[in-house]
Amino acid sequence: MIRVNKPFESYVFKPSERLESLEERRNLISWLILLIAVLFFVLELIYPAFIIIFGLIIGNLWLLATRTNKYAKVNGSFPFKISIAPNEIIVGEKNFPMNEIRVQKIICYDYRGRKVLEYALMLRYLVKSNGTYNHIWFSHNNKEYRLRFRVDSKKHMEELEEIKKELGIK
Repeated sequence: MIRVNKPFESYVFKPSERLESLEERRNLISWLILLIAVLFFVLELIYPAFIIIFGLIIGNLWLLATRTNKYAKVNGSFPFKISIAPNEIIVGEKNFPMNEIRVQKIICYDYRGRKVLEYALMLRYLVKSNGTYNHIWFSHNNKEYRLRFRVDSKKHMEELEEIKKELGIK
């Protein structure tokens, strides 16, 4: 077994429900506008329907052009540092020795710059991930901790994988 000398260090990600719901609302509003355009076609109001559809197409193409191959928006904040080592986990100023906690899961598949698909109405476009879809779940003194954290690169992710192997976590 390879001994890990350096701890995995990153930042805890705290998602903003308000920002995430704004993205969902924008998509829902686009679908409702498209439904109104179809209703105008059914009512034989052709010109308003064409204007609405043209506006949606232009809006979505603009979104596609401005977001393709850029980093995905970070819908949240990074309030604390996290450090994961074979002997302890440190979150902010709080220290959790490994012999006092039970690590349930460490899920690490996302890293900053990974290509992912996003959607705008019916268009799919590639963006670079911000690396925040990684999770660690552990319990300490009957209190559950479920944290998301950022991974900066593939190499950074491999550092965490080595620590997971040393801890015996799959």
